[in-house]
Amino acid sequence: MIKNEISKCSYGEQGEYNKKNSILLFMHIPKTGGTTLFDVLGRKYKKEQTLVLNTFRYKHELEEKVMNNSKYIENNIELIRGHFYYGIHEHINRKCIYFTLLRNPLERLVSLYQYLKNHELPEIAGVIREKNLSFDEYITSKQQYVKFNMQTKIIAGINEDRPINKNDYDLSINNIENNICFAGTIEMYDESLMLLFNKLRMSNPYYIKKNISNDNIVISKKTIEYIDENEKYDIMLHKHVQNKLLRELNINGKMHGKIARFKIVNKVYGQIMPTIFRVRKIFIRIVSLEYAFKILRRMRK
Repeated sequence: MIKNEISKCSYGEQGEYNKKNSILLFMHIPKTGGTTLFDVLGRKYKKEQTLVLNTFRYKHELEEKVMNNSKYIENNIELIRGHFYYGIHEHINRKCIYFTLLRNPLERLVSLYQYLKNHELPEIAGVIREKNLSFDEYITSKQQYVKFNMQTKIIAGINEDRPINKNDYDLSINNIENNICFAGTIEMYDESLMLLFNKLRMSNPYYIKKNISNDNIVISKKTIEYIDENEKYDIMLHKHVQNKLLRELNINGKMHGKIARFKIVNKVYGQIMPTIFRVRKIFIRIVSLEYAFKILRRMRK
């Protein structure tokens, strides 16, 4: 039995990812392209092989779904995905492989605001609609609706309601460099998917973008400056990960050609697959209706 162990996979090492002995942990930071990646991973792992967590909203899930089900996870689960902090490997009796995606902090906050404003969610979402808060009001309110530096907090494993400091940031960098298999960014989404799937010895991470917010948001210069000041650790962390990705791409020159081909094929995939899915749904409905009519005819006899 392998207990509380982290596997730090690195590009190009043969046998670095052993599916039979490892469990994947996808830390989904809200509004970083995770929902799209869920669909890709859903083609690789069956529902019964996947455990979904949301310890941000439901803190009891860590104990109920992980700590109290260690034997089930050990024998059945190959992927844990969702909103959770770094550190859950301490409760899992298998080798764990972390990966995650980050996003430009300003763009992430805008996307989060749009999502909260347009979805029926409790707490802050209701406040935004009830008070009709603008993005500027949402960010700068004295009510502190926004929890800043959440990307740093999640990757550092700081599950406490307090501001992030330099030591926390250093811890997040240490995890990125030494304990997390892969960290990508939404700004380099295709590159991130290709590098990640290459590390995990998987193929064809084709995707259709999901959960996209398209509202135009007007942001004042004052608010941007406010975000720069209060999100400084997330800004630094995002820049660090972006630079790390660029270095990795430069080291592995062959990936450039693979990524270029992937972009072309995935563009076609994104155009034709929605139509195929719609036709498939219609076909299933027709078959279901024919079957229903067949049963009715038998009953009449």
